[in-house]
Amino acid sequence: MLKEYVHEILSKPATHAYVKRYVQLHNIGSTQDDPEGRKIDSIGVLGFSSLNDVEDYLSNADYAQVEREESALIGGGSEFWTAATTALSTAYPELATESKDGE
Repeated sequence: MLKEYVHEILSKPATHAYVKRYVQLHNIGSTQDDPEGRKIDSIGVLGFSSLNDVEDYLSNADYAQVEREESALIGGGSEFWTAATTALSTAYPELATESKDGE
């Protein structure tokens, strides 16, 4: 993931057009017996501005090439998950706003 896969992802124009954030999460071990967790060595997280961007990226020929390279690198055991979320920034404190009545 750190050496080959990241270069494959970053070399694609579609990545730069659609992906706003790319993160790799690496499994460093569990504090408890976790047979299923041991099967996971890393997870790649791609962030997008919209669901349309996700669809455009996944249907792009660049992603098809990334997917083929991923299969060659890790074999047929890869999974793809999707999730939609809203990110809330906590970099600045929340500020109260005035109501229409001026209260």
